[in-house]
Amino acid sequence: MNSNKHCHYSGFDSLAPEYDRSFSHTLFGRILRERFSETTRPYVQPGSLILDLGCGTAEDASYFAGKNIRITGMDNSAGMLQIARMKNIKGASFVQSSLHRKLCFQAESFDAVYSHLGAFNCVPPEKHPVAELHRILKPDGYLILSLMNRVYLLEILMYLLLFSPSRAFRRFGAQPVDVHVSNAIVPVWYPRLGILKENYKSYFDTLEIIAQPVVIPPPAFTNRFSADSIMTRILKKIDDTICRLPGVRMLGDHVILILRRKNI
Repeated sequence: MNSNKHCHYSGFDSLAPEYDRSFSHTLFGRILRERFSETTRPYVQPGSLILDLGCGTAEDASYFAGKNIRITGMDNSAGMLQIARMKNIKGASFVQSSLHRKLCFQAESFDAVYSHLGAFNCVPPEKHPVAELHRILKPDGYLILSLMNRVYLLEILMYLLLFSPSRAFRRFGAQPVDVHVSNAIVPVWYPRLGILKENYKSYFDTLEIIAQPVVIPPPAFTNRFSADSIMTRILKKIDDTICRLPGVRMLGDHVILILRRKNI
């Protein structure tokens, strides 16, 4: 693995022009974003100011800005931010910075902070900027994290059926796991829930844990279906029903953590 923690951003720069087409606008990408926006909506109110960490091409920022929410997007990929700015999203601003350094915002600036689709998986769990997140949130503000899960049960089962154990158990290797993103190798950590809760408990209370998703197959399979197919509708209905159940909520592709800032 390349020891330069910033070199992998070149992979996201190269990916940026095709990212929305190859992921955001696919069926699997839309399902993940729908679950995240539905989960997040109760915690962000019109007129509030929120921060999107690892905003990418600003698909999530665009959604929240459309709900009369002011949003600041932060990403370390110049390529992703170029695409984000080209969308001319009213009420949104963007800054280039990294999760590996002190966050460039004043204390108690934001009503809520979120990170979607695994930006925090690119940071070792013990180095998540927990104290910084607490600092920039207003009292009782919300922190919403969507991270790639270590155990995606359906991915394991489907790739075992295809006699591909290396893909089935790819998240279980020594951490971090090297993941190819365009022309670069990205170090990715798949943390256990207990480690995350331990790291955050001094600064945040855990309110909810939600799978994202559980019974929706990996993209290589899901993207073969249409959004209106009977199979898609049935799987989404089942997923909506079980995604918050203890014992199930940690078996999805991603997991969403809803945290509230402690007043300490």
